[in-house]
Amino acid sequence: MTESFQFDTLIKNALVFDGTGRPPGKQDVAIKNGVVVQRERAIEGSARQSIEAKGLWLTPGLLDIHTHFDLEVELAPGLPEAVRHGTTTVVVSNCLRICRWQSGLGT
Repeated sequence: MTESFQFDTLIKNALVFDGTGRPPGKQDVAIKNGVVVQRERAIEGSARQSIEAKGLWLTPGLLDIHTHFDLEVELAPGLPEAVRHGTTTVVVSNCLRICRWQSGLGT
């Protein structure tokens, strides 16, 4: 018999920053098929994976629009240092444009 779960992942007791600018609050977050389906003070339900996040922050993915990863992305494409800080999206080639301008190769 296959066990049926209401959620894929249930994160419990996290300090949730929702990205709206409102103060963070302690909440549970339920995820199903890669999508947040419920966010409340206390969620009851079964999950394939449950994560106790007491004392931890839960934030939306962070976007870094000014990086100097031009070489690093070639050497370590997973950008582990950026990921460690919670960054999920980066804009690269900031350095390349400056180098071209300073060398007179173009703008």
